[in-house]
Amino acid sequence: MTKHKTKKSNGAPIPTWAFLVGAIILLTLAGAGIWALLTPQTPNGVGPQLAVNQERIELGKQPFEKMVRAEFLVTNMGDRALTLDASAPVRALEGC
Repeated sequence: MTKHKTKKSNGAPIPTWAFLVGAIILLTLAGAGIWALLTPQTPNGVGPQLAVNQERIELGKQPFEKMVRAEFLVTNMGDRALTLDASAPVRALEGC
């Protein structure tokens, strides 16, 4: 019976490329986990959904700087609370 000599490793360092690949994989997984935690989840529903009763308001030709008024109905068709910021006024420009 012959004896085979086995080579013992004496703690050879990890190659730089292997270390970089491992670090990139770990950072990618950590980033995906953080993104998944911070993304709002609606497990059994759709969340808030804004619906407007008319897509376009046609006012025809109007003189410059004349105040015009248009009304439309805004509805929440979703299953979560819909919050609108009323501090910012709506402003429409010619041609919009």
